[in-house]
Amino acid sequence: MGKAKQFAMRVIPGGVADHIRRVHVVASRARDKSMRRLLPASAIRRIDTKRIRRSWLERSSTQGQDFTQLYWSDTDNPNRNALIELAIEVLESIPQVSVLEYGSHVGVNLHMLHTRLGDASVQYFAVEPNVEAFNFMTENLPYVAGLNADDVGFVGARDYPCGPQSRITLSIVNAVFTHMEPQRARNVLEKLARTSQIIILGEGLGCARESHSTFSSEPFFYLHPYISWLQEFGFGEFRQLPKPRPADGEDSGYLVARVLRSSEVDAFSL
Repeated sequence: MGKAKQFAMRVIPGGVADHIRRVHVVASRARDKSMRRLLPASAIRRIDTKRIRRSWLERSSTQGQDFTQLYWSDTDNPNRNALIELAIEVLESIPQVSVLEYGSHVGVNLHMLHTRLGDASVQYFAVEPNVEAFNFMTENLPYVAGLNADDVGFVGARDYPCGPQSRITLSIVNAVFTHMEPQRARNVLEKLARTSQIIILGEGLGCARESHSTFSSEPFFYLHPYISWLQEFGFGEFRQLPKPRPADGEDSGYLVARVLRSSEVDAFSL
């Protein structure tokens, strides 16, 4: 909205100003729809992806709602609780546990897992690009070693979460890759595969066994070939479970993948 319109909003009575705002929003949406009809699908995909990415990176509580508290209090979500139960099951009987979450936001999943496990020896790591969410997490979860970085920063970070001679026990990615372009998602998953023994993905699994990603613009989401990628990265023993409350159209669920031992990798490649 231009400066003249902003000035007008300060002097026009509230009800009229609200009506003008609504008209402005409707007109903007109409122009957006008209432009989208003229653009090829690939251009629309790039625009939508950048918009979603920017909204996550720049989102802050100063925009109206305290989104950090909104996520922090979301502990009754059936999908979240199913993820925590699955992680506990996967980690059962494994000594010297370490857990990383990529796209942790305020860290509510790690907080719930830490509370349920009740083991002070467990190491926790988290990667989160949004500054406000990251600061909230580090203030409230001092036991988490966090990295404030996007996908490029994480992939390029040397010795995080661990050095080349060690692996994280479990890495979790939940409802993150669904908004990431194929190459970006693949790069992150490859780094996680190099540094993890077990990976849990809580994503759309509609083309998990395919060779290419697919894209939907309404609603906006990507489906990626996770199993195909992970097989390339030396993982096997795949297990799929449905989410209690799946997102529309995504065929969303949980995928558990384990790294193959060296002998299994040799046999798998034959």
